[in-house]
Amino acid sequence: MNTRIGFWLVIFLIVFISVFNTSSYSQTNGNLVVSPNGSIPQLAVDNNGNAHIVWTTYESESSSIQYSVVSSSGNKLIDSLQIGNSKYFDEPNISLGKENIIISWRAVIGGSESYIDGRFLDYKGNLDSVFGAFSSPGSASSSTPYSCELDKGKFLLAWSGEKTIDGKILSVDSVNVNTLNFVNLNQSSIKLLGPVILKAPGINKYSLVWLDDHTGETQLFTRIFNLDNTPVSEIITVSTDSLNDLFYYSAAMDSTGKFIVAWSGDKNNIWQIDKRLFDSSGNPITGCQKVNADSDKVNPYATVSVSFAKNVNSIIVWEALLNNHAKVYLNRYDPAGTLLGKTINFTPGQDTTNNVYVCASLKDDLIYMSWNQNNKVMLKIADFNKPEFVKR
Repeated sequence: MNTRIGFWLVIFLIVFISVFNTSSYSQTNGNLVVSPNGSIPQLAVDNNGNAHIVWTTYESESSSIQYSVVSSSGNKLIDSLQIGNSKYFDEPNISLGKENIIISWRAVIGGSESYIDGRFLDYKGNLDSVFGAFSSPGSASSSTPYSCELDKGKFLLAWSGEKTIDGKILSVDSVNVNTLNFVNLNQSSIKLLGPVILKAPGINKYSLVWLDDHTGETQLFTRIFNLDNTPVSEIITVSTDSLNDLFYYSAAMDSTGKFIVAWSGDKNNIWQIDKRLFDSSGNPITGCQKVNADSDKVNPYATVSVSFAKNVNSIIVWEALLNNHAKVYLNRYDPAGTLLGKTINFTPGQDTTNNVYVCASLKDDLIYMSWNQNNKVMLKIADFNKPEFVKR
C-alpha cells in the first residue's frame, strides 16, 4: 500500500510541477500581453496550433526584432528571443516551413539606405544561420519583405524596390546569389509594404500581390508564377473599385489555390474595406465587394488581415473606429464566402486612438490575432464557431 501511495505521489508531483512551471502571459481585458514594448507584429500558426509572433522593439538608440511562440492555451513556449538588433530595423515577416522558420525584415544603414535581412530558425528557437543582407544596400526602398516555402527547405523571399519587385531562393544551407526580377515598372513606382506571396501545399504555382501606380493611379495587382519562377499569367488588376489612398492590404490562399485579397481605401473621404476573390489561375470569381457595413466606421489607413483555414472557412479583420477609438472588427465566412452571423467587435475593451496594425490567422477552428495596443504586442485566441464578443 505504501509503495502504491508513493508511486502516485511521485506522479502527482511530476504533473503538478510541469503544469505550474508553464509560464503564462499577463492579460489586459482577457487578451494576452506578449510584449510590453513592441510594434507592427506579424504571426503564423504551426500545425500544433502554436502562434509564432515577430515584432520590432524600438529603443532610444537602436531597434531589435523579437520572436515569441505561444501555445493555443496561452502559455509561453519561447519568450522574446532577440533575432537581431541594429540602429534601425522595421517591418518583420515570418514564414513557417516543414522543418525551418524564416524571419526577415527591412534594415536601414547610413540613415537612409535600406536592405532586406533575415535569419533561419528551427522549431526549438535555435538560430540556424546568419546570412547578412539578402539584398544590396538601397535596393529595398521602404519595403516589407515576404517569404513562403515553395518546397521542403526551399523558400522564396521577395521585396520591392522603388520600381521593381525582386526576390531570392533561400535554404538553410545556401542563398542563391542571383536576384530574381518579377516586375519592372520603369517609370512607375511600387508602393510601401512590398509583395505578398501566396502558395498552398500541393499547388505547383504561386501568386504575387502588390500595390503600384503604373496605370496612373495606385491599384493592387496580382500575377501567377510557376515554381521555376516563370510567369503563367499577365499582370491582373485586383482593385477596380476606384478607392483612393490604397495603402494596407492582405491576401490569403486556400488549399485549392483560390485566393482572396482585402484592402482599405477611401471614397469621398469615407474609409472602407473591400475584398475580391480569384481562382487559382488568377481569374476573378467576384468583383470588388465592400466588407464593412455603411454604419461601421473604418480607421483611416486601416490595416486589414485575411486568412483561410483548411476547411476553407475564412476571416477578415480590420481596424475600425468606435467613438473615435480604434477597435478590431471581425467577419467570418463559410466556404462559399457567405458572411456568418454579425460583424464582431473583437477588441471591445481596447482603449487606444492609435493604429493597431492587426494581423490574424485562422487555424482549423481557432482564430489567432495579434495587434498593437498602446505600444504593447497583444494576442487573442478565440473559437471560430463561438465568438466571444458580439458587436455593440
